[in-house]
Amino acid sequence: MNKATIFLTFTFFILTSNLVSAANVLSTSEESFAQYGKEDAYWVVTVNCDDNTAYVVQRKTDGVRWCPKGNNSLCSNDKSVAAKNSCSEANTAVAKKAKVIKAKAAPIQQENARLTFEQREAAEKAAVERKIREAEYKLQQRIDNDEKLLLISTELSNLSLREQQIEQRIIEIDELLDN
Repeated sequence: MNKATIFLTFTFFILTSNLVSAANVLSTSEESFAQYGKEDAYWVVTVNCDDNTAYVVQRKTDGVRWCPKGNNSLCSNDKSVAAKNSCSEANTAVAKKAKVIKAKAAPIQQENARLTFEQREAAEKAAVERKIREAEYKLQQRIDNDEKLLLISTELSNLSLREQQIEQRIIEIDELLDN
């Protein structure tokens, strides 16, 4: 066999092995609308592959290219080609890598969520403590004002009693002078 024949045979086996191991499209859902944020609007379909996997293929509402979600390297202007691409080994590898990355990121996200929760809880606790201190301060001010009013009332009573004593003494002095 010459080198060209060996090369062609080898290439045929590689292509055949990729085709045999790649999943095929079983079904494609109807198009639906998906909005991710303010400006990311897509037409989406769910592609079910014969290896029991499912992928989302999407196209921006103002675009023409259909792409497997999370893999812009397998896009096509033809939705059915993009669907086939989503079931390909290339997309499966990207999806598996994304799952691994997501799995590795999950504990970090959980820790961030826990820290965020603890920070929010600490802020709420500080706010409650501040409100308690403010309420205690207002209560203390009210007690101080009530004590001052009581002192003033007591002083007024003492002055009133003293005034009555003085008036009584004046009456007594007037009686003495008249006699």
